[in-house]
Parts: sequence; structure tokens; C-alpha cells
Amino acid sequence: MEQVYLDYAATHPCFTREFLKMCYKDTGNPSSTHELGLALKRKYDYTIECLKKTLFANDITITSGATESNNLAARIGIEYCLERPHTNGIAYSSIEHPSISKAIEGHSKNAFLWTYELGLRYFFGKGWEERLRNMLKDASIGFLSVMTVNNETGIRFPVEKIYKICRELGVLFHTDASQSWLQLKLNPNYDKDNNLYMITYSGHKIGASIGSGILVNGQNLCRVAPCLLYGGEQQELRSGTLNYSTARELDYVIFNYKLRKQYHFSNGVRGYKKAFIDLIKQYSGEIITYKECYNYSPYILSFYLKNFTGEFVQKFMSKNGIYISAGSACSRGNAKGSKTIKELGYTERVSKNVLRISFSPYMTKEEFAYTYKRFKEVLIELNELS
Repeated sequence: MEQVYLDYAATHPCFTREFLKMCYKDTGNPSSTHELGLALKRKYDYTIECLKKTLFANDITITSGATESNNLAARIGIEYCLERPHTNGIAYSSIEHPSISKAIEGHSKNAFLWTYELGLRYFFGKGWEERLRNMLKDASIGFLSVMTVNNETGIRFPVEKIYKICRELGVLFHTDASQSWLQLKLNPNYDKDNNLYMITYSGHKIGASIGSGILVNGQNLCRVAPCLLYGGEQQELRSGTLNYSTARELDYVIFNYKLRKQYHFSNGVRGYKKAFIDLIKQYSGEIITYKECYNYSPYILSFYLKNFTGEFVQKFMSKNGIYISAGSACSRGNAKGSKTIKELGYTERVSKNVLRISFSPYMTKEEFAYTYKRFKEVLIELNELS
């Protein structure tokens, strides 16, 4: 029985192993002053420039993943507020990933700044733009973090419009785009003055190695004390030997992802998702949505089955070679249920039993057809049990 993996939003299988073998042949330390080191530094700088161009970025910092990028963004945002006496608050959406919400709460404890958790009404529904603008002004918010696509539900925030409001008010904006690579352009014209934003990316979501990530940050926003002292690499934001192989790997995987994404959209990924939605509804399932949101990622589908617990469904499918997520991998073991699902208006029972399937742009039509067939067979078996 062939395995069916439907948890790409948690981690995408790595396909860069052979490419990394070539990178490891480049001997040297980019900080060395001999010719091998200087040659490697030139390659590293060129790779960084390619990444900046692809990501429409003024500047980037290579990190170990989204958690580190989000923590660094939180520290930069707090420092940005402290350097501006007219700001006294920082804010984030009520369904942010814990790596940003907990980072903001933790790093702001000694900063004497108010923290605000903004409900979804500030980002969706009639008049949301005015509500958000008034909130940012009235509370003197200096830093706002809102994810691009929610990792549990696929809800897509209108981050381009949110950033426009933030820029008008001089508010530093950050978005975690780990689930939405290459889906947003906050600075499409490479405007050097357009630098009031930061973007988090995670490499292992699109096929790079676990432990690779990027923080897109505007140039000369503010200075923060590095977590690792000594070295001064990466604009003194992240000391340590420049990670040439990870930079090359990210450039390689983003280029391939970009090509595949363009091809895949033309081949109807939204149609595949719609087929799965109809199938789940046919067998006593309900799709998780938010009534005021009309834009969702085509790669993430959140649902629950009325007659079964989420844990039972996940284990039953695993025994049949189908691997899906019981909520988010990052909230594993949360006995209280998903905070995100509750924020959308669902009951605690639903929040404890929500399931998620997620697709990959690298899936072929044949793979989708086989996945659909196997998923349907297991749903029929489950339906017979009820």
C-alpha cells in the first residue's frame, strides 16, 4: 500500500540533498581573508542578492527557521517602539502562531509597552480598515504583526492593505509568511524608503532542510543587541559563521518552488481542493471557515467529522497509510483545543477535533487522483463504522 502524505503545511519532504552535496564541495569560511574564503564570500553575497531580488526585499537575514525569525522580528519591533517616544504599544492578531505571540509577550515584559491581541474584526468584515486605523492611532501602536496565511485554517489576511495602513501611520509591520511563500509583494519596486515591514519565511515548508529560514527586514530600521555576541555577521543581527550552504539551498528551493507554483496554479489546485471539500461534506464532514473571510490558501483545508473525534480519525487514517494533521503540529498536546478555531466562533468540542490536510505544489495530477481515491476509500470505511 502506497503511503499518502497530506501534511505539507507541517513539513514538506526535503528534496535538496543532492544539491547540498555540491554546496559542501565549496571549501572555506566566507569570513576568511585568503582566496578560498574570499571566493566563497563572493558566492554568498551573490546568493543573498538573488534572494533579495526574488523576495522583493531591501535586506534579509538567514536564520534557523520561522521561530528564530519571529523572535528576531519581535525584538526589532519592540526596539523600534522604544526609539520612538510617541509609541507605547505593540499588537498582533488573535490567531497568530505562538512563535510570534509568545515572543512578543516574552520580549516586551521589561520594555514597559502595552500589548494588544486584536480580534478578527480588525482585519475582516465591513469597515475593518477604519477600525484598524483607529485602533492603531488611539492606542499609539508602533509595531503590528499579522500572519499572511493561518497555518491551521488557510485563512488569508489582507496583509497588503494592512501594511498600507501601517505605513501611513508609521507603524512597523511584520507578517509570518511561512505558509504563503511568494504570495505577497509589500515592496514590488524595491523602494529603499519602503522599509517599514518584516517578513518571516521557513525553508522546510517548501522542501528545504529543517533549520533554515529567512527574515526579510527593512534596511536600517533600528539596532538590536544580537542574541549571540561577537562576530557582527549579517548586519550584526545574527553573529556566527555565514551559512553559505543554507543560503544557496534556499535560493535553489525558492527558484524551483516559484516555477512549480506558477505551473500548478495553471493546472487547477483550487479545483483539487474543491473536490476534497465536496468529498468531506458528502461523508458527514464540516469545513472550517470564517464567515467574514473570502480568501483562503488553496493548499490548506481544515475540517472535522461529526461522528468521530479528531484523534480517532487521525489514527485510523494513519493505519491505512494516510497521514493528516490533528490541528497544527506546533500545538500538539494542547488538551484545551485550538485557540484559533475558537476565535472563529466554533465550540470547544470542535476545536479539540479539528483536522487538517495540506497539499504541495509538487503534487502531480496523477498523485492528486490517487490521493483522492485513497482518501475516499478510508472515508467510506469510517462512515460504515458510524
